[in-house]
Amino acid sequence: MKQLEYAVAMVTVDGRPVPVGQWSGVYLPERPAAGGLIMPEGVANNPRFRILSIEADTWHTEDSGVRTLEFCSPAEQAIRDLAINCLTGKLVVRRHGPNVTISKGSTVISLAPPKPRLLYA
Repeated sequence: MKQLEYAVAMVTVDGRPVPVGQWSGVYLPERPAAGGLIMPEGVANNPRFRILSIEADTWHTEDSGVRTLEFCSPAEQAIRDLAINCLTGKLVVRRHGPNVTISKGSTVISLAPPKPRLLYA
């Protein structure tokens, strides 16, 4: 299943921006369907979220529980926990041209197309 990469432009809780540390992006399935994965990029322990069902803009997801074993600081753990909270459960996913918002309660993740990366200098 092909994944589309998006950059995290901003995460807000109750309308206020929150720090996202190294959380740089989110991969979403090109053709969202049950069984697809949501994969945040730059989040400690690499959590993954399985799509259980999709009804229009509403996606129901669960944390896959799979993690990499790596040390992470308390700040990195806080970002990981934020990502888990934001991407697990009932999400409203909307496309706005090239951008995407993922909403869950009072939390909104704003995603934009990724900036080009220089791989080799």
